[in-house]
Amino acid sequence: MSFTSISPLEVPELRWRITRFVTLKDAITCARVCKAWKDNFVSVIWHTIDFAVHDLKDMNLKALEKNGHHIRIVKNMIDVEEVLVLLESNASNLRSISLKKTMLTLLPEFHAYFNDLMRRNNTTIEHIEIPSSGGQFYNFDCLSPHTSTGMTSKLSSLKFQSLTMTRNAFSSMLKIFPCLTKLNMRDMILSSWSVRGKLGADHYRHHGVTYLTASVNQVFRMDSKSENPHSLLVHFPNLRTWHLLNSSNPLEVKIEELRDE
Repeated sequence: MSFTSISPLEVPELRWRITRFVTLKDAITCARVCKAWKDNFVSVIWHTIDFAVHDLKDMNLKALEKNGHHIRIVKNMIDVEEVLVLLESNASNLRSISLKKTMLTLLPEFHAYFNDLMRRNNTTIEHIEIPSSGGQFYNFDCLSPHTSTGMTSKLSSLKFQSLTMTRNAFSSMLKIFPCLTKLNMRDMILSSWSVRGKLGADHYRHHGVTYLTASVNQVFRMDSKSENPHSLLVHFPNLRTWHLLNSSNPLEVKIEELRDE
């Protein structure tokens, strides 16, 4: 009995495993070997788009449109054109996206297209970083999958800066993200005033959040209009780590004693 010897690299399952360990440069080289290899390594090539490194002018837009479904991470998005390119590429499997603070990200049209992009990826996105909104409103509702899909948001890490919202709106946001574990809310302002101008707030308790980044003022003195506002900790009964923004080290002990019941 004779056995035909083949190279281990000709085994598709083995090539798939190798894709987890190669660099981008090596992946490009491997993709040029043959069509079978290209099918394996193309996902590595298009896995991450960093607009601080990849100039839109130098990108092959036709190739981007063809391979948009392979994109998982988008970094340093700064203008409307970049959002439109991703929309046209049919990127629908994003797991992480971060915006870079510029004047362009403050434009209303940027927010509109960005919301469209988030709506398309609201069943896969796990991490978002949003800089100052400049008075514009980020529609967190677009990150909630439609009930007809039978799916919920997978977002586990959210970082935003310089947003202002009511306490009720904050609670509504937490309800949208049942998988949330890490929340970074730099310079966020919460108000207990409702939309109707009456005091009152929904103190929704999110049992999944275990890591919070916020200042002391945000946690205990976020609303000067309320005589006795509940601290932010009331929303997070299972909080384990509080990273103080004005401290070089996160506060990791005695969280239970600080929680306002």
